[in-house]
Amino acid sequence: MNVSGTINGLTVYAKGTMYLKCFDPTTNDLIFYSDKIVTNQLQSTVNLGAINAGIGNPVVIQIPDTPSLTQTITAGDFSLQGRALSVGSTVAYNGVVPVDEAVAATGTTLTVGQTPCAPLGGCDIVCTINNDSTAYLIDVESMQVQGFTATEGTTYCVHYYTQSANAMQMSVDTLMSPAVVRSLYTIPLYATEAGQGASNKGSHVGNCYITVPRMQFNGDVSTEGSQTTAATTNLTGTALSYNEACDAGIQCGSSASPKLAYMVVEIFGNPDQFVESLAVVGGNELDVAYDEGTTIPVKYVMPDGSLVTPLMSNLTFAVADGSTQYISVSPLGVVTGLSNGTGTVNITSNYNANLTTSVQCTVTGAPTPPTENVTFALTTPSAGGSNTIEGGGASMTVTVNVENSTSSVVLTATKTAAQSVEIGGTDSGDVSAGGTETNPTYTVNTTSVSSAGGSKSFTLTVSESNKTSITYNVTVTVAGS
Repeated sequence: MNVSGTINGLTVYAKGTMYLKCFDPTTNDLIFYSDKIVTNQLQSTVNLGAINAGIGNPVVIQIPDTPSLTQTITAGDFSLQGRALSVGSTVAYNGVVPVDEAVAATGTTLTVGQTPCAPLGGCDIVCTINNDSTAYLIDVESMQVQGFTATEGTTYCVHYYTQSANAMQMSVDTLMSPAVVRSLYTIPLYATEAGQGASNKGSHVGNCYITVPRMQFNGDVSTEGSQTTAATTNLTGTALSYNEACDAGIQCGSSASPKLAYMVVEIFGNPDQFVESLAVVGGNELDVAYDEGTTIPVKYVMPDGSLVTPLMSNLTFAVADGSTQYISVSPLGVVTGLSNGTGTVNITSNYNANLTTSVQCTVTGAPTPPTENVTFALTTPSAGGSNTIEGGGASMTVTVNVENSTSSVVLTATKTAAQSVEIGGTDSGDVSAGGTETNPTYTVNTTSVSSAGGSKSFTLTVSESNKTSITYNVTVTVAGS
C-alpha cells in the first residue's frame, strides 16, 4: 500500500475549479451546471469536547461533536438559475419586462402595440407617458391608454409592461426554502513532468472530484450593479447529514456514520496503473456448462488488498494451446463449453504484460458424440444381378438380397481401429466374424433357408470409448425357388 504521500509516484497539486454540477437528489436530473467557477472553498469544522479527569484534571479524551461542512462557490457569470436554487425558487419563461414604445396618437387616443400587463409587484395595468410621473390605466382589450388626451399627429413615449417569451423570471419569497442538491465539483490536479528538460513543467494529470450528497444553499441572491465590477453568482451552502435509503456502496454512506462529503482523486492514463495483480474469484478454477456462456470473474487486486472489477475490454483473453477442443472465449472474457473436459484461458492486461493470470475451465454436460458410421459391402456372393445390398453408413438398416440356393453370405465392413463390433439379435448364432481390424467380415449361414427361401436377422453394435454406440439392423434374405 502506498504510504509515501505521492500518487503512483507523482506529487500532485490542485488549483482552480473546472466546473460545478448540481443534481436533484430525488430524480437525479442535472438542474444546474457552470463551467465559470471563479472561487470554490470547502470548509469543515468539528468541536472537540475535552473530558478532564484524574490528578491535576488533565484532558484524558476529546469527544467530537457538532460537525459542520460548508461550501462557498462563486461563479464568474450571472446565473438566474443559480440564484433560484439559492432561495428555492424556480425560473419560468414569459417573464414581465418594461417597454418604452413610441406611440403616435390617433385622434386623441394612444394605443400600445404589445399586450400590456401589470408590473411585477403591482396589480393595475398602467403606464407613464413622456417620463411624466402620472400613471394611466391601459385597457387590456383595446390596448388604449385611459384618461389621457393626446394631440393628434403627436408621438409619445409610453412606458408600460408586457410579457416576453425572451424573458425568464424568478421570485424571492418571504418563505424561501433554499434548494437541497447533490453537488459535484471538479478540481484539476497537476504534477511536475519527469524527463530531460521538463522538470519545471506541469501537466494536467488528473482530477479531484468533491461530492456533497446533500447540500442546502443559504439563500444568497446577492447581485452587484457596478460600473467596474461584474456581478457574480454566489452558491454558498451547508452540507446536511446524509442518511440514504439505498443499499450500502461507494456512492452511499451508512446509518452508523452519515456522510457529509466525498473526495475522489482520479489519475489519468493507464487504467490499471495502480493494480498489483490479477486474480480470478474461486481460486483460478471455473465450472462451465456445455454450450453456455460463463463470464470469467477476473478482478484487479489493489494495493490495499481490495478487489476491483476491471473493464473487460482492457484485458486480452486467449485459449491456451491444446484447450480449443474444450472451450472458446470471447474478447470480453465469456467462456463457452464445447465438449466435456478442462481447458485453460490465459488473461493479460492490454497495458502491462506483467499483469497476467490464467483460469482452468472445466466443461460438463456436453452430449457424448456418436461413433463414426460403418459401411458394408456384399462380398459373397458378389453383388450384381439379384444379389444386392442397401443401407449401412448413415442408414442403420442393412438389407441384403441373394439368389436362391445361396447357403452362405459374407459381408465386409469398413470401420476404424478404435471401434469394436458386437453381434446380436435373433439369428446371431448363424453369424461369425473374421477379417481384419478395420475390414472385418461377417459370414451368415443361410443353409436352412437356401432351398425354400427365407431371411436371417441380426444386429451389429459398433462401440468406441467416450462415444455413443450405434447399431445396424441387418436382414439377409435368400430368394425362394
